[in-house]
Amino acid sequence: MIICVCKNVNSRQLKECLQRGMSLDDISEEMGLGTGCGRCLEYAFTIAEKEAPLIARESAA
Repeated sequence: MIICVCKNVNSRQLKECLQRGMSLDDISEEMGLGTGCGRCLEYAFTIAEKEAPLIARESAA
């Protein structure tokens, strides 16, 4: 699913970056997330919150 239309960032790309330990600030700098109209930031933050426990479990295993 496309998260950022302005910079063509999809949910798979976002999740991969989060799994690599990148913060939303890092992702914004690398991919331009939130640098166009900014409407994607709320959704990106929601995805990051949902992914955090999954990533923590994977790291602990």
